[in-house]
Amino acid sequence: MAVWIKLISDNAIYFYLFCAFGFLLFFRQLLVARQERNQALFVLEREIATSKIGRSLAWMMFFLVLTGGMYGVQHYVAPQVAVFLPAESSPVVGVQLSPTPSREIGTPTKTSSPTVPPLSTIPIISLTPVLRTPTPKPATSPAPTSPPLPPGVEACPGSVAKITSPAPGAQLNGNVQIFGNTVVPDFNFYKVEIAPQGSGNFTSISDVKRQQVAGGLMDVWNTNAVPAGAYSLRLTVVDVTGNYPPKNICVISVTVMH
Repeated sequence: MAVWIKLISDNAIYFYLFCAFGFLLFFRQLLVARQERNQALFVLEREIATSKIGRSLAWMMFFLVLTGGMYGVQHYVAPQVAVFLPAESSPVVGVQLSPTPSREIGTPTKTSSPTVPPLSTIPIISLTPVLRTPTPKPATSPAPTSPPLPPGVEACPGSVAKITSPAPGAQLNGNVQIFGNTVVPDFNFYKVEIAPQGSGNFTSISDVKRQQVAGGLMDVWNTNAVPAGAYSLRLTVVDVTGNYPPKNICVISVTVMH
């Protein structure tokens, strides 16, 4: 740990330059996003610009905090930490060996013969094979699929964007999975909105989604967060030009029951 703190302290100038570059980059994006929001003509464009402003502010705050942390490590932590380097190897002290007295010539040498233990004292080791039972792999749960609509019911005929579940007129409660199709030419993003029946004041149930869905799960609506009653559930798919023609919109009526 001490070595890493010293390394960071010695190269603090590069960290400061990196943080300054990142802060200026996202500050420029903040100015561009504010200009886009002021010039936006559609509500969705203003929402996208506002989202960019929020991300730019978050990144600017991250680089400021990172700069403050680097300053603290360099000026307060590093001076208090002693870096222990590996000690140099000490020289080997010579050891004087006393000479072994040599055997006199002509003196017979007594050799000992090796002793072999009897066979009865040698332990016998038996090897028993161990059978391992293979561990079964956990079963993977299949991806959620859209339940079929009742016979004779078709949501948003003529539209490319579809809400396939819940069905029009369904009674909902709790967390409701919303299935459908958002595959349209020049796809950019989509979002799912709700509004009280007869009201045009739609609000998003979550953030915009930037991945196309072909007959799968699009979003989850927590109906416990709204009062009981009739609602309009709307799917809007926006293309790369920022437009959403009628074929990219699907609206159905549902009822929330508590």
